[in-house]
Amino acid sequence: MESKKLNKADQYREHVLAAKDFNGSDREYCTQNGLNVGAFYSYKSEMGLTKPMKKKFVKLAPKETESVALMKAPLPDPRWTAEFLSHFLSQQ
Repeated sequence: MESKKLNKADQYREHVLAAKDFNGSDREYCTQNGLNVGAFYSYKSEMGLTKPMKKKFVKLAPKETESVALMKAPLPDPRWTAEFLSHFLSQQ
Protein backbone atom coordinates (compact mmCIF):
# COMPACT_ATOMS: atom_id res chain seq x y z
CA MET A 1 0.00 0.00 0.00
CA GLU A 2 1.39 3.33 -1.08
CA SER A 3 1.21 6.17 1.45
CA LYS A 4 0.24 9.54 0.11
CA LYS A 5 2.78 12.25 0.91
CA LEU A 6 1.33 15.50 2.18
CA ASN A 7 2.78 18.84 1.24
CA LYS A 8 4.19 21.04 3.98
CA ALA A 9 1.03 23.17 4.32
CA ASP A 10 -1.17 20.09 4.72
CA GLN A 11 1.26 18.60 7.26
CA TYR A 12 1.15 21.76 9.35
CA ARG A 13 -2.64 21.92 9.09
CA GLU A 14 -2.85 18.38 10.46
CA HIS A 15 -0.47 19.31 13.26
CA VAL A 16 -2.46 22.45 14.10
CA LEU A 17 -5.61 20.35 14.42
CA ALA A 18 -3.81 17.67 16.44
CA ALA A 19 -2.35 20.30 18.77
CA LYS A 20 -5.88 21.33 19.77
CA ASP A 21 -6.23 17.97 21.56
CA PHE A 22 -2.69 18.04 22.96
CA ASN A 23 -2.38 18.33 26.74
CA GLY A 24 0.18 21.15 26.77
CA SER A 25 1.14 24.36 25.04
CA ASP A 26 1.55 24.79 21.29
CA ARG A 27 5.26 25.37 21.87
CA GLU A 28 5.55 22.04 23.70
CA TYR A 29 3.65 20.30 20.89
CA CYS A 30 6.01 21.78 18.32
CA THR A 31 9.09 20.76 20.33
CA GLN A 32 7.86 17.18 20.73
CA ASN A 33 7.02 16.92 17.03
CA GLY A 34 10.08 18.72 15.63
CA LEU A 35 8.10 21.62 14.18
CA ASN A 36 9.14 25.20 13.63
CA VAL A 37 7.09 27.24 16.14
CA GLY A 38 6.90 30.30 13.88
CA ALA A 39 5.63 28.27 10.94
CA PHE A 40 3.16 26.48 13.21
CA TYR A 41 1.67 29.77 14.41
CA SER A 42 1.64 31.10 10.85
CA TYR A 43 -0.44 28.17 9.64
CA LYS A 44 -2.61 28.34 12.74
CA SER A 45 -3.26 32.01 12.01
CA GLU A 46 -4.09 31.27 8.36
CA MET A 47 -6.67 28.77 9.58
CA GLY A 48 -8.24 31.47 11.76
CA LEU A 49 -7.50 29.59 14.98
CA THR A 50 -5.47 32.24 16.75
CA LYS A 51 -6.91 34.77 19.12
CA PRO A 52 -6.81 38.27 17.67
CA MET A 53 -4.32 40.47 19.45
CA LYS A 54 -5.80 43.32 21.41
CA LYS A 55 -4.41 46.42 19.80
CA LYS A 56 -4.10 49.26 22.22
CA PHE A 57 -3.24 52.71 20.97
CA VAL A 58 -0.39 54.26 22.87
CA LYS A 59 0.21 57.92 22.23
CA LEU A 60 3.89 58.74 22.22
CA ALA A 61 5.30 62.17 22.86
CA PRO A 62 8.94 63.16 22.79
CA LYS A 63 10.51 63.97 26.09
CA GLU A 64 11.38 67.63 26.32
CA THR A 65 15.12 67.96 26.55
CA GLU A 66 17.39 70.94 26.87
CA SER A 67 18.11 70.96 23.14
CA VAL A 68 14.39 70.90 22.30
CA ALA A 69 13.81 73.78 24.72
CA LEU A 70 16.58 75.75 23.00
CA MET A 71 14.99 75.15 19.61
CA LYS A 72 11.75 76.60 20.95
CA ALA A 73 13.50 79.74 22.23
CA PRO A 74 12.50 82.88 20.35
CA LEU A 75 14.99 84.02 17.73
CA PRO A 76 16.42 87.53 17.78
CA ASP A 77 15.00 90.17 15.48
CA PRO A 78 16.28 89.54 11.94
CA ARG A 79 17.15 93.21 11.38
CA TRP A 80 19.20 93.31 14.60
CA THR A 81 20.97 90.08 13.60
CA ALA A 82 21.86 91.50 10.17
CA GLU A 83 23.22 94.72 11.69
CA PHE A 84 25.20 92.80 14.29
CA LEU A 85 26.78 90.50 11.71
CA SER A 86 27.49 93.41 9.36
CA HIS A 87 29.27 95.31 12.14
CA PHE A 88 31.09 92.18 13.37
CA LEU A 89 32.34 91.27 9.89
CA SER A 90 33.45 94.83 9.09
CA GLN A 91 35.69 94.79 12.19
CA GLN A 92 37.77 91.88 10.89
